[in-house]
Amino acid sequence: MRGVMHWKSLTAAIERSSTPRGREVSGLFAVEGFRLIERALAAGLAIESAVFGASLTSREDERARRLLERLEAAGVELVEAPDEALLKATGGRETGALAALIRLPGPRELREVLPAAGPCRVLVAVGVDDPGNLGALARTALAGGADAFVITGVGDPYHPRAVRISRGSLFRIPVIRFDAPEQLLEALEASEVETLAAVTTGGRPLDEVVPPADARWAICMGSEAFGLPETLVPSMDHAVSIPMAEGVDSYSVHAAAAILLYALRAR
Repeated sequence: MRGVMHWKSLTAAIERSSTPRGREVSGLFAVEGFRLIERALAAGLAIESAVFGASLTSREDERARRLLERLEAAGVELVEAPDEALLKATGGRETGALAALIRLPGPRELREVLPAAGPCRVLVAVGVDDPGNLGALARTALAGGADAFVITGVGDPYHPRAVRISRGSLFRIPVIRFDAPEQLLEALEASEVETLAAVTTGGRPLDEVVPPADARWAICMGSEAFGLPETLVPSMDHAVSIPMAEGVDSYSVHAAAAILLYALRAR
């Protein structure tokens, strides 16, 4: 479906979606480039509209042609815009002259996405507000076989940078949000999931932790700057620390999450 919306309206909507307020008001977030839009289609996301640069139709690009055909077949409104306008709307990033607006997913309950019984793993980001770290953690959660990715605090996984760095992982793993850690702990307890605090020092050495075959664990990561709140760690069921080389004080949060997800998988 082509040409109903004017390109100025659509590029302005993409720009507005780059802010938390813009996403909240519109209920939409933006994705840029062929790969992310292809993955959004494959995941069955509700793509509202897409804008493509005028140069896209003037060059021989079979991938672009097929993607535009798939979008049109899915009923997505397609709008052509000057390349300069699209470049401005996407903050000057080279996106392959294609961007789209997608409906934000509605709220979900943790118990709805976890298996009712048997093993499960949840990756939790507590107070992680850096969009790049959130995107990387979502990618790590999916690759590491987590059943859900949970965020507490103000961190926004649909920030443009988080979406880009997730490489589409946000489209494939359930994302659950809580305003406060206390709400998270209540939801995990209700789902019979034990909490495991990732701490740089003072936790049980990782190589001594052997998860039982039916382990239901939430691996809780804090921000890179501050880690998990000191007042929260005592409320958790377990604490674990990853051995590090002498003179090093921490891993990056997504590297630590990857190590823990792999080491603490049920075997």
